[in-house]
Amino acid sequence: MNYADEIIQDLSYLKLLEKQQTKAQLRDYVQFLRLLKAGECPTQEAAANQVNLSLRQAQRLWRRYRQDGLDSLIQTR
Repeated sequence: MNYADEIIQDLSYLKLLEKQQTKAQLRDYVQFLRLLKAGECPTQEAAANQVNLSLRQAQRLWRRYRQDGLDSLIQTR
């Protein structure tokens, strides 16, 4: 899968958003997307390992991003 095309946000925007997050979990979510977008990690599993998420968590995160967008990932509950 070509994550660079699938993730619509700009890489510089994701970096900025990652730095703005005050909650570690939300920062990890944005970092997960940034790693995929930048091509630093070629798979969800590799990106998940980089930010200490399980593969299952990463798969859920990716599905939620695809269905509801970035805003759904970074909103606090």
